[in-house]
Amino acid sequence: MKRMSVYIALIAVASPSGADTAVDARSAGLATGGIAITRGISAATWNPANLAVAVAPQWTTTLLSGSAALNNSAFSVDEYDRYNGAYLDQEMKADLLEKIGDNGLNLSLSSSWNLPGVQIGRFAIMASSSFVGSATLARETIDLVLQGSELNEVVSLGSSTGDGIAWSDIGAAYGHRHGNWSFGANFRYVLGHYHNSSLGSGTLQPVEVDGVLTSIATEGFLEIKQAEGGRGFASDLGITYIGGRGIIVSGVISNVFSRVSWTDGLEKRTYTYDHDIDFSSFDEDQLGEPNEIIESIDPFSTNLPSAFEVGIAIPMGGHLTALGDLQLPLNDVGSPGEYDAATGFELALISWLPLRGGYAYNATTGSRYAGGFGIHPGPLRFDIALGYRGGLFGSAKGMDLAMSLEIGH
Repeated sequence: MKRMSVYIALIAVASPSGADTAVDARSAGLATGGIAITRGISAATWNPANLAVAVAPQWTTTLLSGSAALNNSAFSVDEYDRYNGAYLDQEMKADLLEKIGDNGLNLSLSSSWNLPGVQIGRFAIMASSSFVGSATLARETIDLVLQGSELNEVVSLGSSTGDGIAWSDIGAAYGHRHGNWSFGANFRYVLGHYHNSSLGSGTLQPVEVDGVLTSIATEGFLEIKQAEGGRGFASDLGITYIGGRGIIVSGVISNVFSRVSWTDGLEKRTYTYDHDIDFSSFDEDQLGEPNEIIESIDPFSTNLPSAFEVGIAIPMGGHLTALGDLQLPLNDVGSPGEYDAATGFELALISWLPLRGGYAYNATTGSRYAGGFGIHPGPLRFDIALGYRGGLFGSAKGMDLAMSLEIGH
Protein backbone atom coordinates (compact mmCIF):
# COMPACT_ATOMS: atom_id res chain seq x y z
CA MET A 1 0.00 0.00 0.00
CA LYS A 2 1.33 3.38 -0.84
CA ARG A 3 1.24 6.08 1.69
CA MET A 4 1.11 9.68 1.04
CA SER A 5 1.73 12.36 3.60
CA VAL A 6 0.99 16.01 3.45
CA TYR A 7 3.34 17.79 5.82
CA ILE A 8 4.18 21.33 6.65
CA ALA A 9 7.50 22.33 8.17
CA LEU A 10 7.17 25.77 9.67
CA ILE A 11 10.27 26.98 11.43
CA ALA A 12 11.34 30.11 13.18
CA VAL A 13 14.80 30.50 14.57
CA ALA A 14 17.21 33.26 15.17
CA SER A 15 20.64 33.92 16.43
CA PRO A 16 22.87 36.92 16.54
CA SER A 17 25.91 34.69 16.19
CA GLY A 18 26.75 31.29 14.83
CA ALA A 19 27.72 30.12 11.39
CA ASP A 20 25.52 31.35 8.56
CA THR A 21 23.30 33.59 10.63
CA ALA A 22 22.57 37.28 10.32
CA VAL A 23 25.33 39.85 11.05
CA ASP A 24 25.70 43.62 11.38
CA ALA A 25 25.85 45.79 8.24
CA ARG A 26 29.57 46.57 8.38
CA SER A 27 30.54 42.90 8.77
CA ALA A 28 27.98 41.83 6.16
CA GLY A 29 29.73 44.03 3.59
CA LEU A 30 32.94 42.13 4.39
CA ALA A 31 31.22 38.71 3.98
CA THR A 32 31.07 38.55 7.83
CA GLY A 33 34.81 39.16 8.25
CA GLY A 34 34.63 42.09 10.66
CA ILE A 35 34.89 41.06 14.32
CA ALA A 36 38.31 42.74 14.59
CA ILE A 37 37.00 46.16 13.56
CA THR A 38 33.44 46.27 14.92
CA ARG A 39 33.06 49.29 17.21
CA GLY A 40 30.55 51.12 19.35
CA ILE A 41 27.16 49.63 20.11
CA SER A 42 27.72 46.92 17.47
CA ALA A 43 30.74 45.66 19.41
CA ALA A 44 28.49 44.94 22.41
CA THR A 45 26.88 42.13 20.39
CA TRP A 46 29.60 40.99 18.00
CA ASN A 47 32.82 41.42 20.03
CA PRO A 48 32.47 43.06 23.47
CA ALA A 49 36.26 43.27 23.87
CA ASN A 50 36.26 46.07 21.28
CA LEU A 51 34.35 48.31 23.67
CA ALA A 52 37.71 48.94 25.34
CA VAL A 53 40.04 49.51 22.36
CA ALA A 54 41.69 52.91 22.15
CA VAL A 55 39.94 53.96 18.93
CA ALA A 56 36.44 53.13 20.21
CA PRO A 57 33.86 55.95 20.01
CA GLN A 58 32.92 57.74 23.23
CA TRP A 59 29.24 56.91 22.72
CA THR A 60 26.87 55.47 20.13
CA THR A 61 23.18 54.68 19.98
CA THR A 62 21.25 52.48 17.58
CA LEU A 63 18.42 54.01 15.57
CA LEU A 64 17.93 51.09 13.17
CA SER A 65 19.91 47.91 12.60
CA GLY A 66 18.90 44.65 11.00
CA SER A 67 19.89 41.90 8.62
CA ALA A 68 18.40 38.90 6.86
CA ALA A 69 19.74 35.92 4.90
CA LEU A 70 17.83 33.56 2.59
CA ASN A 71 19.34 30.46 0.98
CA ASN A 72 18.42 27.22 -0.76
CA SER A 73 20.60 24.20 -1.41
CA ALA A 74 19.85 23.54 -5.08
CA PHE A 75 18.73 26.28 -7.46
CA SER A 76 20.10 29.60 -8.60
CA VAL A 77 17.97 32.54 -9.73
CA ASP A 78 18.73 31.75 -13.40
CA GLU A 79 17.79 28.10 -12.94
CA TYR A 80 14.54 29.03 -11.25
CA ASP A 81 13.66 31.32 -14.18
CA ARG A 82 14.54 28.54 -16.61
CA TYR A 83 12.34 25.88 -15.00
CA ASN A 84 9.47 27.99 -13.69
CA GLY A 85 6.43 27.51 -15.95
CA ALA A 86 8.38 25.51 -18.53
CA TYR A 87 7.52 22.08 -19.91
CA LEU A 88 9.90 19.65 -18.22
CA ASP A 89 11.26 16.90 -20.43
CA GLN A 90 13.10 13.89 -19.00
CA GLU A 91 16.49 15.57 -19.34
CA MET A 92 15.33 18.63 -17.38
CA LYS A 93 13.72 16.45 -14.69
CA ALA A 94 16.94 14.45 -14.32
CA ASP A 95 18.88 17.73 -14.07
CA LEU A 96 16.55 18.98 -11.31
CA LEU A 97 16.95 15.80 -9.27
CA GLU A 98 20.73 15.90 -9.68
CA LYS A 99 20.84 19.45 -8.34
CA ILE A 100 18.65 18.51 -5.38
CA GLY A 101 20.86 15.54 -4.49
CA ASP A 102 20.23 12.67 -2.10
CA ASN A 103 19.69 14.93 0.93
CA GLY A 104 16.67 16.73 -0.52
CA LEU A 105 15.91 20.41 -0.99
CA ASN A 106 16.86 22.59 1.97
CA LEU A 107 15.57 26.11 2.54
CA SER A 108 16.95 28.37 5.27
CA LEU A 109 16.15 31.84 6.56
CA SER A 110 17.73 33.92 9.29
CA SER A 111 17.10 37.44 10.50
CA SER A 112 18.32 39.64 13.36
CA TRP A 113 17.16 43.09 14.37
CA ASN A 114 18.88 45.21 16.98
CA LEU A 115 16.49 47.28 19.06
CA PRO A 116 17.50 50.75 20.35
CA GLY A 117 20.59 50.46 22.54
CA VAL A 118 23.34 52.73 23.83
CA GLN A 119 27.12 52.50 24.32
CA ILE A 120 28.97 54.89 26.60
CA GLY A 121 32.70 54.29 26.87
CA ARG A 122 33.34 50.69 27.86
CA PHE A 123 29.72 49.97 28.81
CA ALA A 124 26.75 49.17 26.62
CA ILE A 125 23.13 48.18 26.98
CA MET A 126 21.58 46.42 24.00
CA ALA A 127 18.54 44.45 22.90
CA SER A 128 17.74 42.38 19.83
CA SER A 129 15.14 40.12 18.28
CA SER A 130 16.27 37.17 16.18
CA PHE A 131 14.90 34.46 13.92
CA VAL A 132 16.47 31.45 12.16
CA GLY A 133 14.70 28.62 10.37
CA SER A 134 15.24 25.78 7.92
CA ALA A 135 13.18 23.08 6.25
CA THR A 136 14.13 20.07 4.13
CA LEU A 137 11.82 18.51 1.54
CA ALA A 138 12.73 14.86 0.90
CA ARG A 139 14.14 13.93 -2.51
CA GLU A 140 11.66 11.04 -2.72
CA THR A 141 8.73 13.47 -2.60
CA ILE A 142 10.17 15.64 -5.36
CA ASP A 143 11.00 12.55 -7.42
CA LEU A 144 7.36 11.42 -7.21
CA VAL A 145 6.08 14.83 -8.34
CA LEU A 146 8.49 14.93 -11.30
CA GLN A 147 8.63 11.30 -12.40
CA GLY A 148 5.43 9.73 -11.08
CA SER A 149 5.49 6.07 -10.06
CA GLU A 150 4.97 2.60 -11.44
CA LEU A 151 1.58 0.98 -10.99
CA ASN A 152 1.35 -1.50 -8.09
CA GLU A 153 4.62 -0.13 -6.70
CA VAL A 154 4.84 1.16 -3.14
CA VAL A 155 6.50 4.56 -3.26
CA SER A 156 8.09 6.14 -0.20
CA LEU A 157 7.86 9.88 0.23
CA GLY A 158 10.94 9.89 2.45
CA SER A 159 11.19 12.08 5.54
CA SER A 160 10.84 15.86 5.42
CA THR A 161 11.86 17.89 8.45
CA GLY A 162 11.83 21.35 9.92
CA ASP A 163 13.35 22.91 13.04
CA GLY A 164 13.42 26.39 14.44
CA ILE A 165 13.57 28.83 17.33
CA ALA A 166 12.78 32.55 17.72
CA TRP A 167 13.73 34.79 20.62
CA SER A 168 14.52 38.28 21.86
CA ASP A 169 17.15 39.31 24.37
CA ILE A 170 18.24 42.28 26.41
CA GLY A 171 21.56 42.64 28.13
CA ALA A 172 24.66 44.59 29.06
CA ALA A 173 28.27 44.44 27.89
CA TYR A 174 31.59 45.65 29.25
CA GLY A 175 35.14 45.81 27.87
CA HIS A 176 38.37 46.12 29.86
CA ARG A 177 41.75 47.16 28.47
CA HIS A 178 45.13 46.00 29.75
CA GLY A 179 48.03 47.30 27.67
CA ASN A 180 47.59 46.11 24.10
CA TRP A 181 44.95 43.60 25.16
CA SER A 182 41.23 44.12 25.53
CA PHE A 183 38.79 41.70 27.10
CA GLY A 184 35.03 41.85 27.07
CA ALA A 185 31.83 40.00 27.82
CA ASN A 186 28.12 40.47 27.59
CA PHE A 187 25.31 38.84 29.53
CA ARG A 188 21.79 38.67 28.12
CA TYR A 189 18.37 37.72 29.42
CA VAL A 190 16.63 35.68 26.74
CA LEU A 191 12.90 35.59 26.14
CA GLY A 192 11.98 32.64 23.94
CA HIS A 193 9.03 33.26 21.60
CA TYR A 194 8.69 30.02 19.65
CA HIS A 195 10.37 26.64 19.24
CA ASN A 196 9.35 24.10 16.62
CA SER A 197 10.46 20.73 15.30
CA SER A 198 8.46 18.79 12.73
CA LEU A 199 8.72 15.51 10.84
CA GLY A 200 6.53 14.21 8.04
CA SER A 201 6.60 11.02 6.02
CA GLY A 202 4.36 8.63 4.10
CA THR A 203 3.85 6.17 1.27
CA LEU A 204 1.59 5.85 -1.75
CA GLN A 205 0.62 2.91 -4.00
CA PRO A 206 -1.28 3.17 -7.28
CA VAL A 207 -3.19 -0.09 -7.97
CA GLU A 208 -4.06 -1.26 -11.49
CA VAL A 209 -6.28 -4.00 -12.80
CA ASP A 210 -5.94 -5.10 -16.45
CA GLY A 211 -3.73 -2.10 -17.14
CA VAL A 212 -6.22 0.39 -15.72
CA LEU A 213 -5.57 2.52 -12.64
CA THR A 214 -8.36 1.59 -10.24
CA SER A 215 -7.28 2.99 -6.88
CA ILE A 216 -4.55 4.69 -4.88
CA ALA A 217 -3.75 3.64 -1.33
CA THR A 218 -2.30 6.44 0.78
CA GLU A 219 -0.91 6.64 4.27
CA GLY A 220 1.19 9.24 6.09
CA PHE A 221 1.86 11.23 9.22
CA LEU A 222 2.97 14.65 10.37
CA GLU A 223 4.34 15.26 13.86
CA ILE A 224 4.84 18.78 15.19
CA LYS A 225 6.38 19.56 18.57
CA GLN A 226 6.23 23.18 19.64
CA ALA A 227 6.64 25.59 22.50
CA GLU A 228 5.31 29.14 22.60
CA GLY A 229 7.30 30.66 25.41
CA GLY A 230 10.49 30.27 27.40
CA ARG A 231 13.15 32.12 29.36
CA GLY A 232 16.87 31.81 29.78
CA PHE A 233 20.26 33.49 29.51
CA ALA A 234 23.23 33.75 27.17
CA SER A 235 26.73 35.21 27.22
CA ASP A 236 29.49 36.06 24.71
CA LEU A 237 33.20 36.40 25.46
CA GLY A 238 35.69 38.40 23.38
CA ILE A 239 39.38 39.24 23.30
CA THR A 240 41.33 41.68 21.10
CA TYR A 241 45.05 42.36 20.69
CA ILE A 242 46.44 45.43 18.91
CA GLY A 243 49.96 44.77 17.70
CA GLY A 244 52.63 46.56 15.70
CA ARG A 245 51.64 48.52 12.58
CA GLY A 246 48.08 48.65 13.94
CA ILE A 247 47.35 44.98 13.22
CA ILE A 248 44.31 43.83 15.20
CA VAL A 249 43.60 40.21 16.13
CA SER A 250 40.31 39.26 17.78
CA GLY A 251 38.62 36.15 19.05
CA VAL A 252 35.01 35.62 20.13
CA ILE A 253 33.03 32.72 21.56
CA SER A 254 29.37 33.43 20.94
CA ASN A 255 26.82 32.00 23.36
CA VAL A 256 29.58 30.32 25.35
CA PHE A 257 26.98 29.97 28.08
CA SER A 258 23.37 29.74 26.95
CA ARG A 259 20.21 27.98 27.97
CA VAL A 260 16.54 28.58 27.25
CA SER A 261 13.93 26.69 29.31
CA TRP A 262 10.68 26.25 27.38
CA THR A 263 7.67 26.12 29.68
CA ASP A 264 4.69 27.72 27.88
CA GLY A 265 2.41 26.40 25.15
CA LEU A 266 4.01 22.94 25.15
CA GLU A 267 2.28 20.42 22.91
CA LYS A 268 2.76 17.73 20.30
CA ARG A 269 0.34 17.48 17.40
CA THR A 270 0.24 14.26 15.40
CA TYR A 271 -1.72 13.98 12.17
CA THR A 272 -2.21 10.56 10.55
CA TYR A 273 -3.79 9.79 7.19
CA ASP A 274 -4.80 6.32 5.93
CA HIS A 275 -7.25 6.22 3.04
CA ASP A 276 -7.88 4.28 -0.18
CA ILE A 277 -9.14 6.26 -3.16
CA ASP A 278 -11.29 4.04 -5.43
CA PHE A 279 -11.65 5.55 -8.91
CA SER A 280 -14.39 3.14 -9.94
CA SER A 281 -16.77 4.85 -7.53
CA PHE A 282 -14.94 8.04 -6.65
CA ASP A 283 -16.48 10.35 -4.10
CA GLU A 284 -14.87 13.34 -2.38
CA ASP A 285 -15.68 11.71 0.95
CA GLN A 286 -13.04 9.09 0.12
CA LEU A 287 -10.35 11.72 0.63
CA GLY A 288 -11.31 11.87 4.29
CA GLU A 289 -9.76 14.01 6.98
CA PRO A 290 -6.51 13.32 8.83
CA ASN A 291 -6.77 12.06 12.39
CA GLU A 292 -5.45 14.62 14.88
CA ILE A 293 -3.99 13.84 18.30
CA ILE A 294 -2.91 16.68 20.61
CA GLU A 295 -0.72 15.82 23.59
CA SER A 296 1.00 17.86 26.27
CA ILE A 297 4.77 17.52 26.53
CA ASP A 298 7.13 18.15 29.42
CA PRO A 299 9.17 21.35 29.72
CA PHE A 300 12.56 21.14 28.00
CA SER A 301 15.71 23.21 27.51
CA THR A 302 17.71 24.16 24.43
CA ASN A 303 20.95 25.98 23.68
CA LEU A 304 21.43 28.93 21.33
CA PRO A 305 23.78 28.70 18.33
CA SER A 306 27.40 28.82 19.52
CA ALA A 307 30.59 29.39 17.54
CA PHE A 308 34.25 30.25 17.97
CA GLU A 309 35.42 33.03 15.67
CA VAL A 310 38.85 34.53 15.10
CA GLY A 311 39.52 37.57 12.94
CA ILE A 312 42.36 39.83 11.85
CA ALA A 313 42.51 43.38 10.47
CA ILE A 314 45.70 44.52 8.71
CA PRO A 315 46.23 48.17 7.68
CA MET A 316 47.68 48.10 4.15
CA GLY A 317 48.81 51.71 4.07
CA GLY A 318 46.83 54.74 3.03
CA HIS A 319 43.11 54.14 3.48
CA LEU A 320 42.91 50.38 2.90
CA THR A 321 42.36 47.66 5.53
CA ALA A 322 42.45 43.93 4.74
CA LEU A 323 40.48 41.52 6.89
CA GLY A 324 40.22 37.79 7.49
CA ASP A 325 37.86 35.69 9.58
CA LEU A 326 37.41 32.02 10.48
CA GLN A 327 34.31 30.72 12.26
CA LEU A 328 33.88 27.23 13.72
CA PRO A 329 30.49 26.09 15.09
CA LEU A 330 30.53 24.71 18.63
CA ASN A 331 27.11 23.09 18.47
CA ASP A 332 24.65 22.01 15.78
CA VAL A 333 22.01 24.69 16.44
CA GLY A 334 21.52 26.78 13.30
CA SER A 335 24.92 25.74 11.93
CA PRO A 336 25.09 24.69 8.25
CA GLY A 337 28.73 23.66 7.98
CA GLU A 338 31.98 22.60 9.61
CA TYR A 339 33.59 25.99 9.11
CA ASP A 340 33.13 29.41 7.52
CA ALA A 341 36.18 31.33 6.25
CA ALA A 342 35.99 34.92 5.01
CA THR A 343 38.28 37.61 3.65
CA GLY A 344 37.48 41.21 2.82
CA PHE A 345 38.62 44.80 2.56
CA GLU A 346 37.51 48.26 3.62
CA LEU A 347 38.62 51.26 1.55
CA ALA A 348 38.07 54.82 2.79
CA LEU A 349 39.54 57.16 0.17
CA ILE A 350 36.85 59.54 1.36
CA SER A 351 36.76 59.34 5.15
CA TRP A 352 32.96 59.54 5.40
CA LEU A 353 32.32 57.08 2.53
CA PRO A 354 33.97 53.68 3.28
CA LEU A 355 33.62 51.00 0.59
CA ARG A 356 33.63 47.29 1.44
CA GLY A 357 33.85 43.93 -0.27
CA GLY A 358 34.38 40.34 0.77
CA TYR A 359 34.36 36.67 -0.12
CA ALA A 360 33.59 33.72 2.15
CA TYR A 361 33.44 29.97 1.82
CA ASN A 362 31.26 27.73 3.95
CA ALA A 363 31.95 24.00 4.14
CA THR A 364 28.30 23.19 3.37
CA THR A 365 26.70 26.11 1.54
CA GLY A 366 29.73 27.06 -0.59
CA SER A 367 30.78 30.53 -1.74
CA ARG A 368 29.42 33.84 -0.58
CA TYR A 369 30.14 37.25 -2.15
CA ALA A 370 29.41 40.57 -0.48
CA GLY A 371 29.75 44.29 -0.91
CA GLY A 372 28.61 47.42 0.87
CA PHE A 373 29.34 50.98 1.84
CA GLY A 374 28.85 53.49 4.60
CA ILE A 375 27.80 57.13 4.71
CA HIS A 376 29.17 58.82 7.84
CA PRO A 377 28.52 62.57 7.84
CA GLY A 378 29.41 63.96 11.24
CA PRO A 379 27.89 61.89 14.09
CA LEU A 380 25.50 60.01 11.77
CA ARG A 381 26.55 56.55 10.57
CA PHE A 382 24.54 54.71 7.91
CA ASP A 383 25.80 51.35 6.55
CA ILE A 384 24.28 48.95 4.04
CA ALA A 385 25.44 45.64 2.55
CA LEU A 386 24.26 43.10 -0.01
CA GLY A 387 25.53 39.55 -0.43
CA TYR A 388 25.06 36.64 -2.84
CA ARG A 389 25.26 32.97 -1.86
CA GLY A 390 26.48 30.20 -4.15
CA GLY A 391 27.29 32.55 -7.00
CA LEU A 392 26.99 36.12 -8.24
CA PHE A 393 23.78 37.76 -9.47
CA GLY A 394 21.75 35.24 -11.52
CA SER A 395 23.87 32.28 -10.43
CA ALA A 396 23.17 32.98 -6.73
CA LYS A 397 21.21 30.48 -4.62
CA GLY A 398 20.52 32.97 -1.85
CA MET A 399 20.97 36.56 -0.73
CA ASP A 400 21.97 38.58 2.33
CA LEU A 401 20.84 42.11 3.16
CA ALA A 402 21.90 44.24 6.12
CA MET A 403 21.62 47.89 7.10
CA SER A 404 22.18 50.02 10.17
CA LEU A 405 21.71 53.61 11.27
CA GLU A 406 23.58 54.89 14.33
CA ILE A 407 24.54 58.16 15.95
CA GLY A 408 27.81 58.48 17.83
CA HIS A 409 30.85 60.51 18.70
